[in-house]
Parts: sequence; structure tokens; C-alpha cells
Amino acid sequence: MTITMQPSPTDHEPNSPNALEHRCGTIAIVGRPNVGKSSLLNRLIGQKLAITSHRPQTTRHRILGLRTEPDAQLIFLDAPGWQRKQRSAMNRMLNRTAEQVIDEADLVLWVIDGSQGLVDEDLQVLSRLDQHPKKIAVLNKIDRVKIQNKLYLLAQDLSQRTRFEAIIPVSAERATQIDVLLRVCKAHLPIDAPRFEPDEFTDRSERFLAAEIIREKLFRLLGDELPYQSTVLIEQF
Repeated sequence: MTITMQPSPTDHEPNSPNALEHRCGTIAIVGRPNVGKSSLLNRLIGQKLAITSHRPQTTRHRILGLRTEPDAQLIFLDAPGWQRKQRSAMNRMLNRTAEQVIDEADLVLWVIDGSQGLVDEDLQVLSRLDQHPKKIAVLNKIDRVKIQNKLYLLAQDLSQRTRFEAIIPVSAERATQIDVLLRVCKAHLPIDAPRFEPDEFTDRSERFLAAEIIREKLFRLLGDELPYQSTVLIEQF
């Protein structure tokens, strides 16, 4: 796999003497629906946090996932998939959430379905990211790519559209090149002290996580029979 990387200088000052070699920052995971953002988040933090399904807009909330290592703390923000085709009130709300996640991030992971290539919805997301100072293009689902030259041509196309810190092909499903993506992410985070305890993996409550697991099972078991407006309410926990 070819990885293209354009190094950029780090001009952040540490917040304390103990933070001299430690990196910490927020990393937004964005893209159109159904490109594997939630699966990628789960793989990056090393455990199941975000729910997944084949239906668009499964992710409705800003999900924070943590990965803490001796030299870095990576704070991942999984955003809802960008929806431009349907202008419902819920989709407008989800798009606003995605916009906020980008604004908060030190680094943005723009996730693309590498097996499909670029589509119009991808370019609409890219237009919002164009001014962000640090972004990485993640070509997901490479295990489904039959012609390897297709990835090379896609990476070439992306590199001509805007500046990326890196263009990295991965498979969230098979964990291919996840270690490479983590290493590149760490290199582009600011030098800072950790913000969360080492044993934390999210800022969400157990009640929220339980509700999300139930919602995931409803999506998978009921399919098209499940209305999008359904909400899981846990009355006793």
C-alpha cells in the first residue's frame, strides 16, 4: 500500500513541564453515511463503543472514544454521517453535530469507501473540510477492492484536490493498517498532557451505552420495519 504524507511543523507549546514528550488531542472521524466511520472508531480504540449497521444515519450522537498509550492520548470524535440528499429536521440536526465535531478537532480523519471511490456526497464533505489545517484521507474497505491500482489512482486524485497530511488505505473490518493510521495520527497531535484517566475509554454513561446497544439490535433485527424516529428510553438501569 502506498502512503503519501506531507509533514507539517508542530508549533504547539506544552501546557506543563510533564507534557514535553506527551501528545494529546481531538481527532474527528467524518464522512458520508455508510463508509465505516463507527467501525473504524471501534478498531482505533480497541473495543466496541459505537454501534454499527448497514443503514445510513445509525450514528445520531457525537461519540467520544479514547485510546491512551504511554506517550499519547488520542481523543476520537465519531460524527454522524453527512446527509445532503434528504433535508429532514433530523438530518439537519445531525449535519450540525458533524460541523461542531470538525470545529473542535485538532485533526480530521475523512473516511471514504475505497471500494467505491469518490461520489458526489464525498466531495460535499470535502468542501467543508478544505480549510481545516490538518486532515488525513482514510480509504476504508480496501479488503473489498479487486483491482489494487484503483487505490493508487484514487490517492492520486485526492492529492490533487487539497492538501492532506497523509492518505492511508485501511480495512476497519480486518484491522489492516490500523497501526499505521494510529502512528500517523499521534505524530500530528499537539504536545499536551492527557485529559482523561488511563482506564477511561469514553465520556458516555453506562446507561447511554446500554441504550445504544439496544438500538443497534433493533436496527439489525427489524431492518426496514424500524422507523427512523424510534428512540430507546431506559426507565430502570
